[in-house]
Amino acid sequence: MFMMDPAESVANFGEDTNEDAIWDANYEVSARFLYVSILRLRGLWTKSAQYLSSRADFMPASYVRELKKLQDEAAATEWKDVEKMLAKAPGVLEALTDISQQPLASASIGQVHTARLKSTGEKVAFKVQHPHARTLLTDDFWSLAVISRIVTWMEPEYAFFEILMREWAVEARKELDFVTESANLK
Repeated sequence: MFMMDPAESVANFGEDTNEDAIWDANYEVSARFLYVSILRLRGLWTKSAQYLSSRADFMPASYVRELKKLQDEAAATEWKDVEKMLAKAPGVLEALTDISQQPLASASIGQVHTARLKSTGEKVAFKVQHPHARTLLTDDFWSLAVISRIVTWMEPEYAFFEILMREWAVEARKELDFVTESANLK
């Protein structure tokens, strides 16, 4: 019977690990941490993560995989709060029946539910804005404006950053207007 010395057959811990594997392991852990942090912070940070998850051209794969969950799996608003908002929307509850309490998807600004039109029975989807989405985005954009101003002051060659963030804020605020979004979809 042949006996092999275990020291000869098994690599020492970390011996077979290269620099890329170390970075990949680091990305896996930090991407999960970032995802969980963004779930807690919500608002602009969710919006930013959604954008980054679409940039596989420069984002590590583990970040894309984790942050992509925020495209339609962000924290949903509880049904009791959605119901209160629907009750305040003129004509909505009168026009819909069989409203699904479980959202199809939830993202940074709102979530989508299904229902049927009372008049035709046609199945429809409708979007409800998260209760504090507007406030969160406004506060986050204010913070981003301050951060970008500090970056520009400290590093004048990054002056474009302040302009870029200001323009992005203008465009992102438009996403809060679901009436315009509906018209654009049509």
